[in-house]
Parts: sequence; C-alpha cells; structure tokens
Amino acid sequence: MGERKQFCLKMLKNLREEVNWEMEEERRGFFRKFHALVKNGSGELPNLRDFFCPEEIESILVESMRSKDDPDRIDENLLFVKFVIATGYKDEPKFDKDGKPLVNRKTPLHHALKNYRYVMPALFNI
Repeated sequence: MGERKQFCLKMLKNLREEVNWEMEEERRGFFRKFHALVKNGSGELPNLRDFFCPEEIESILVESMRSKDDPDRIDENLLFVKFVIATGYKDEPKFDKDGKPLVNRKTPLHHALKNYRYVMPALFNI
C-alpha cells in the first residue's frame, strides 16, 4: 500500500474516532476536514463502511447540504456526493421490528430537495 494511501486511511480513521456525532459543531468540523481529505486524496478509494456505519454516512451526506447560504459549497457538495458514489457505497433500506421497510424516513435526497436540487440526480446513484 502506498505511503499516501496509508496516510489518508489513517487520517480518515482518526477523524472518525474524534467526532462526537451528537454535537452539531463537531459534525460540521468533521465534515470540513473530511471534505479536505476527499478533495486532496487520490488513488484507490476506501470502503466507507470500513470506517462508518450507514447512519453516519447518511449524516455526513445531510451535513454536506446544510449551508445553503455559501455559494462556494455548490461544487463541494457535488464533489462529496460523487466521492461517496465512487467508493461504491449504496444506501440500504431500513426495516422496522416486523421486517417491513420504513417508508417515513428522511434521506439525504429529501434534504437536497429543499436547497440542492442539482445534487439530486447524483444521489439516486447511492
């Protein structure tokens, strides 16, 4: 494994371990650092499930679409969604205790509908 890839994987693991998902400011800080890692990374992409549970990945996607007032975020949001797609990540349906699919679940697609419609076509690939 290349030195750069090892460094990026270690950074990703460290970022994951440092964030308190209950704290909004920590989630936002995580996203900024994670985005910089994604933007500057190269080579083989990680399996996101090796680092994050599906709920965390969904939370990161939603967080990426929260700052509607910043025009610089437009390219960043699409870049991040494309990164998630490139890693091969696929959302899986959630089920209730009886094994029935949850239909009232708010997904990143719902968040995109409000402020980031241009991201929606890409989100259908997740």
